[in-house]
Amino acid sequence: MTASIFIAGLVGVSAALSVVMTGAWLSWRKTRNSGWMDTIWTFGLGAVGWLGALVPVFAARSSPRIGLVVAMAAVWSLRLGFHIARRTTAIVDYPRYARLVRGRGADASRQ
Repeated sequence: MTASIFIAGLVGVSAALSVVMTGAWLSWRKTRNSGWMDTIWTFGLGAVGWLGALVPVFAARSSPRIGLVVAMAAVWSLRLGFHIARRTTAIVDYPRYARLVRGRGADASRQ
């Protein structure tokens, strides 16, 4: 892998995770339930992880290790994401984040 391919991949992953976190923040603004931010982050990180792991496949460099990384990222994000989503549906807001929002007041959204 050349440095330019590595840097392009790093920029792509960073951009994808920025989109995921923007979506998570927008969901918090709409629902005011910060548990959905954790859920979106978990699914998004897993998806970006397995897509990133598949990049060598598109460059015609496949190996069993790539399949293992993809499977592990998918299992981790799905297991944790569904756990957090199930927990989030049972609460109004995650208490730790609710304290942060109360402490920051009107500035909470920006911070």
